[in-house]
Amino acid sequence: DDSFILENKVSVNIPADVSLANVRNTSDPNAYIHRDRLVRNVIDYIIDEMGCEYTITPDLTGVDASLDGVENFLRNTKEGYCVQFASAVTLILRELGVPARYVEGYIADEIERISRDDFVYGGYVRDYNAHAWVEVWFDGVGWIQYEATPQYYTGMYGATGSADTGPITPVIPDEET
Repeated sequence: DDSFILENKVSVNIPADVSLANVRNTSDPNAYIHRDRLVRNVIDYIIDEMGCEYTITPDLTGVDASLDGVENFLRNTKEGYCVQFASAVTLILRELGVPARYVEGYIADEIERISRDDFVYGGYVRDYNAHAWVEVWFDGVGWIQYEATPQYYTGMYGATGSADTGPITPVIPDEET
């Protein structure tokens, strides 16, 4: 059985082998593949199986005051924005033993080159550029960013369910690289 239960509250089914996803201090390429597959399957599960939808104005009428924000998002409202998606993915991954962190920042999408000679870039970052995402630790590589918000996720990785598009060949840099 490939399903697991998070704190006896939420059951998640992962359709692919992720047995090495939480292995630490290894250079086994399969651990990297399994961790990536697990992260994307958790995001797919939240979007596709649980039916959580993006909105900047979630309907909070079904909120249960005895539950925290992530539990309410996953169980009751199933509506949220980047904060809810990134928080949920981060906590589920941590529960599974995968080092993950929640990150907030900005999407700077209006950057322009200011000077040709010294490669100086500039632009404006506005309040509506605020965003949250997940970072997952890969030994020997560092923190890797993952998008958990549906419209950005599908834009970056293709349709949900793309975590199992087939085997990938990991690139492992040599000492010179």
